[in-house]
Amino acid sequence: AAVPSPVAVKADLTIKAQLKATGLENSRVKIRLSVSKRNSSTQTWDDIPDLERTEDFFLRKATGNEIEIVTKAPEKPGQIRVTLEIKEGPAEDRIPGNNKIQTFVPVTKEGVRILVIDRLRQELKFLRYAIATDKRFDFVELIRQTDDPPAAGESRKFDVFNEAYDVIILGDVSPARLSSIDPKLAENIAKLVTEKGVGLMMLGGLDSFGGTPGATQGDGWKNSPIAGLLPVLIADKTAQVDADVEIRPLPDAFNSYIMKLDPDSDKNKKIWEQLGESAATRLGGYTVLGTPKQGAKVYAMGRGRVKAVDELPLLVGQTIGNNARVLAFGGDQTWKWVNLGSEEGAADPELGTKLHARFWKQIVLWLAHQDEVAGSVYVNATPTRLAVNGKTIFDMGIKDKHGDDVPNPKMKYQVLKANETADEKLAKPAERGEKGKARGEFSPKEPGEYRVVAWGDAKDIDGSEVREAEAWFDVYPEVSGELLDPSAKDGFLLGLEYHSRGTSADVVRKADKLPAFLQEEFLDKPLKQTNVAPKKYPDWRRDGNNWFLPLVLVSFVVIIGLEWGLRRVWGMV
Repeated sequence: AAVPSPVAVKADLTIKAQLKATGLENSRVKIRLSVSKRNSSTQTWDDIPDLERTEDFFLRKATGNEIEIVTKAPEKPGQIRVTLEIKEGPAEDRIPGNNKIQTFVPVTKEGVRILVIDRLRQELKFLRYAIATDKRFDFVELIRQTDDPPAAGESRKFDVFNEAYDVIILGDVSPARLSSIDPKLAENIAKLVTEKGVGLMMLGGLDSFGGTPGATQGDGWKNSPIAGLLPVLIADKTAQVDADVEIRPLPDAFNSYIMKLDPDSDKNKKIWEQLGESAATRLGGYTVLGTPKQGAKVYAMGRGRVKAVDELPLLVGQTIGNNARVLAFGGDQTWKWVNLGSEEGAADPELGTKLHARFWKQIVLWLAHQDEVAGSVYVNATPTRLAVNGKTIFDMGIKDKHGDDVPNPKMKYQVLKANETADEKLAKPAERGEKGKARGEFSPKEPGEYRVVAWGDAKDIDGSEVREAEAWFDVYPEVSGELLDPSAKDGFLLGLEYHSRGTSADVVRKADKLPAFLQEEFLDKPLKQTNVAPKKYPDWRRDGNNWFLPLVLVSFVVIIGLEWGLRRVWGMV
């Protein structure tokens, strides 16, 4: 099994399997994981060397040995083939033909890999709810409560050059806490932003931006490599604005992607007004950012509703370097938005949760340059590995530029073997599944590799048509348990001999002793004589009793006649 499936581009991909090792317990094997991409010009599956992994496993049990190998999804979307193969195993393995297994995994282009570094707090908790539950996002979270070095298992996540992050969000952490992980971590993040175009965002907190008097040691982020990337000139240490604060989007920002909580402009303004009407949804304060830099765009200001607080920049963005997008946000209590609509009798109790999730998903997509993604036709096969006569289900549809499903799409599909050519004229229309989604199904009758091609009508961001998509699945022969495990069961055979012949159950039988065994047990012992002519009861043979069959016939006629006579006497006929 592949987890997750579908997988986002550049996201972690975990391949899990179970290995049967009957008779080979307590042995070691070397297993290779390979990832292949379909080459449309040569119609072959080509390995991607950078994604190959080889690991050693110890087989402790006869069955159910858990195999788990982690790799990366490719950087480009499409279908991939994942293969697990035993490259080195015990010499006693007499059946190497079953040491290989494969499956197919769809890789989606909407994937965003996000690194969030923060301390435990409510804002992180709800940020996790908003982003991590969406399959488009690969959410990597690092908790930094102290300046202690990270645990051994977390060190890989801080390898920012090799983890292919698209967006990095810095929460309430100080530069010193990043340096305790790696003295060059802040510098490495800065290189990723300026050279690779990775999106960057800093959130409000006691240790964020310039820091807070009495809470932050040093000058905060003011003299760090990150300071030059942010769209504000970081202020000196400044006390947190401790007031009931309303987020006020600027007039020219209402229709910007990150501030659009509803496609309709008037409804969008109304929503922002609702978020500022109640203390239950307003921010409880914010961190002072500093002065916006030249060329930066201020999306929203923060204004106190209870205490008189001057309006200060709250959300500021800018594009820098190699087209990298950065945001500075002084708030740390957007989680309070989930209270919107939660009052008793509300028309939509989940309204606030939906708005909160939409805001943060749009922030991440904007930072990753996926705010205007191409429209796409998609199809997924579930499962991607099944037996002959099994059934696989196809989910298909069209996604708009925001990655949302277009309702009630017109779809058709065709199932083909690996070497067959697709023909839209022979495609069959998709059925309607739950919530109006398009679906289909297929039950294969022969083993091999198959693909399903789906057709729909979508538009790319340049206006060009996007017509089709495909998904692959693997079909293996339908076999019995004996064929899956064809090796002889020595223990069972010895036990059978013990019960039938009374020999010792621990006697080992070897092939070189078979001739002597046959000579001793069969050839040297004459067969016992049995009775030649057994007597049969009853003896139905015609030449055995000549009187028997005529007597039966006469008796039958007499009985039938008697029965008929009685019926006449009684007036029954």
